[in-house]
Amino acid sequence: MGNAIAMFDKFAAMEQRYLEIERLMADPLVATDAARLMALGKERASLEPTVATYRTYRGTVRELQEAKALLQETQDPAMADLAKEEIDALQSRQSVLQEELQIALLSKDPNDARNAFVEIRAAAGGEEAALFAAELYRMY
Repeated sequence: MGNAIAMFDKFAAMEQRYLEIERLMADPLVATDAARLMALGKERASLEPTVATYRTYRGTVRELQEAKALLQETQDPAMADLAKEEIDALQSRQSVLQEELQIALLSKDPNDARNAFVEIRAAAGGEEAALFAAELYRMY
């Protein structure tokens, strides 16, 4: 549980940085500095998908709590069935979003956005080398 709290602290910090960047970009002094504005724009663009997923996750958790509270409070069996269905859907959505957030925490390599050429040759080794090269080619 402590690991999850630390993870969500990181996302809260990312969201705060995202809001700070938006505030800075709206500042007239920063708006006249093209280099700084471009750097802030790149940082904002890199944070935006993660912050959006984090906000969706928080909304899902809030909706899940409300659905659970409704299930406990309701006396109507039909309403209880609807609440149970909503809870199931929200729990699966929550787990998917949590996985996405865990993936977002993986450190990014600065070379991830760059292209690469890979050449696979059979070279010396005869037929086995050719088979191995073909297998590598199919893998990539």
